[in-house]
Amino acid sequence: MLPTSLQLQLDTNQISGLIPPELGMLSKLTVFFAWQNQLEGSIPSSLASCSSLQALDLSHNSLTEIGKCSSLVRLRLGNNRIAGTIPKEIGGLEILNFLDLSSNRLSGPVPAEIGSCTELQMIDLSNNILQGPLPNSLSSLTGLQVLDVSANQFTGQIPASFGRLTSLNKLMLSRNSFSGSIPLSLGLSSSLQLLDLSSNGLTGSIPMELGQIETLEIALNLSCNRLTGPIPPQISSLTKLSILDLSHNKLEGHLSSLAGLDNLVSLNISYNGFTGFLPDNKLFRQLSPTDLVGNQGLCSSIRDSCFLKDADSTGLPGNENDRRQSPKLKLALALLITLTVAMVIMGAIAIMRARRTIRDDDDSELGDSWPWQFTPFQKLNFSVDQVLRCLVDTNVIGKGCSGVVYRADMDKR
Repeated sequence: MLPTSLQLQLDTNQISGLIPPELGMLSKLTVFFAWQNQLEGSIPSSLASCSSLQALDLSHNSLTEIGKCSSLVRLRLGNNRIAGTIPKEIGGLEILNFLDLSSNRLSGPVPAEIGSCTELQMIDLSNNILQGPLPNSLSSLTGLQVLDVSANQFTGQIPASFGRLTSLNKLMLSRNSFSGSIPLSLGLSSSLQLLDLSSNGLTGSIPMELGQIETLEIALNLSCNRLTGPIPPQISSLTKLSILDLSHNKLEGHLSSLAGLDNLVSLNISYNGFTGFLPDNKLFRQLSPTDLVGNQGLCSSIRDSCFLKDADSTGLPGNENDRRQSPKLKLALALLITLTVAMVIMGAIAIMRARRTIRDDDDSELGDSWPWQFTPFQKLNFSVDQVLRCLVDTNVIGKGCSGVVYRADMDKR
């Protein structure tokens, strides 16, 4: 028979095989840690006889079934091979404050009875194949601080009753199939530090109520949904926020509401419909092009011309004001280009006409026909052609009011 013990800690060894049912004979056992071993099989039902057992950590093994221990305060069974559904009897763990069933093979719905575990502060059901909607009974866990159900197959809407969880500081619902809009009531979660709703099927706009969560300082991840509309101006109140991911949605409008988020260290707004210019601050100037790509109307190059100050003398966001003035600028440029082209064409025509006139004059000087007639009043021994041949610069002998005087030598006949 094993001796009576208060704590049994066998974690981080290479212990294999089944958990011996004789452990149930340790009536005063309060702590049993055997995490990160090679244990198999189910948790023996005899552990339910350990009426003093408060902390059970068998995570990172190869266990396949959940046991029953009504006195537990902490239950960690993550990273095992536990299959089947979460038993309704879990509601009998009335003093349980820590529940980790993550990274197993659990399926089916979360039983509504979990709402009876009113002392729960942390629930991690992530990385399973759990299904159905989340039970509204979760909102009765007023002391809940962490809820992670990411990477499952949950459907339906996010319960609006989650707004009652005023102690909640981390809510992770990513990589599921939640639909509908983001509940406005989440703005009442006054202790929330991290909100991850990414990779779902959420629709509608970003609620302006999220801007009321002044404690939101770790991350806000709404990526990979179907959200539409602009970023609400109230988001600018999240001055403590470190990570913001709005990528892969259908959001639109300008980015001026992000200009004052000076605490951001990571921002991704790629693959949306944002337009206009970038706020001129350190974060935006250091952003990778991959964090901006996929916004066809957004000036997202690294040139200085893509950055504008938050507001100008009109009080409008710089990029909004520029967008309003851009049609006038385009019109002015079009008129300037049109006038320039017209002037070039007119100049070309004038040059062509001048050249034609000069060529005609040259032709007329040596041609056989004249636009005027020469009528002598006496017989002359020279012709007009002979006179014209003498009208050259070397024969100039003077200039007067009537024109240039040329010397002409005529053959005597």
